Amino acid sequence: MMSVNSLPSRKILFTTAGALFFLSAFSAPAEDLVVIQSPAQSARSLWKGQIVDYTGEALSIRTGPAAALKTFPAAEVVRVETEYVPAHTRGLELFAERKFPDAEAQFTAALEDEERTWVRRELLASLIKCALAEDDLRKAALRFAPLVESDPHTRYWGLIPLVWDADAVDIPDVVAARAVILAGGRVAPLIAASWNLERNGHRSPDAEAELQKLASDADVMLQRLAQMQLWRIRLATQAVTEAERRRWEATTDDLPVSLQSGAHVLIGKAFWQQKDALRAAAEWMWLPLHYADQAGLAAWCQLRAAEALQSAGEQAAATGLVRELSQRFPETKAAARSRRR
Repeated sequence: MMSVNSLPSRKILFTTAGALFFLSAFSAPAEDLVVIQSPAQSARSLWKGQIVDYTGEALSIRTGPAAALKTFPAAEVVRVETEYVPAHTRGLELFAERKFPDAEAQFTAALEDEERTWVRRELLASLIKCALAEDDLRKAALRFAPLVESDPHTRYWGLIPLVWDADAVDIPDVVAARAVILAGGRVAPLIAASWNLERNGHRSPDAEAELQKLASDADVMLQRLAQMQLWRIRLATQAVTEAERRRWEATTDDLPVSLQSGAHVLIGKAFWQQKDALRAAAEWMWLPLHYADQAGLAAWCQLRAAEALQSAGEQAAATGLVRELSQRFPETKAAARSRRR
């Protein structure tokens, strides 16, 4: 499996006084700016210098050539400003314009020039968002694996390309799932099991067994995601009781916000199963409101919310959601379905 730093980057090579020097395409990098909010202080602090690393656990910055490294918990980081290579900046602009193939090309080009490991991880995350926006779980998976290998506590765990509703996305086939396994990485078994769990209405005992094993994994992230994936089986095989749904809600509240998107999908299904259309719609609307980066799933949940509102007699609200869906997520499977309504 490729690592973040094994992805291609272009360097300028020249010689002087018999020595070889490898320089990034941009010498004398501009200062980075970091804003920190410590729980022990009422005021925010501002730091300037060179960010050495930024992971899901901590940010490290050097404020001068001879200065000691300053490290802050990631949870205390309010804002980071840095200078990106031009292709990275252009990619962000194109992504905001929902021109995902063009944005992907720019992010890929930026990897050729960007040397900083922490920014390369950001580029990988942006490429994953492009893949998810185009419902390409296979491509997203092959990019997510090296991201997590580089930073096991990544801030982008919420982008893991799992299946939460088999109707919401085009699930990669068995061959693609096998390719993810062969590519390696700690998240590969979870992703493949999620894809293989349900195909054409049939459940895979092998995938279920893999999820059961991962549900007691020592890695808390894998454990929690596998446990939630098993809720899919419960919904498909038996009616979820009110007490069980409340346990799911309590479990979700204890999760980092970045990991809650899939849980809201399944809790919405539980409310729908219990014939509480308005509560189902409220759960599903969490996705387009808070997880729009997961465009395919967010759009599908907005459509499901509209259908739930319509069933509850809220026709005007349902129509408004469908109209907004076509505007916000025009390229998604859900938008195509809404146009056929």
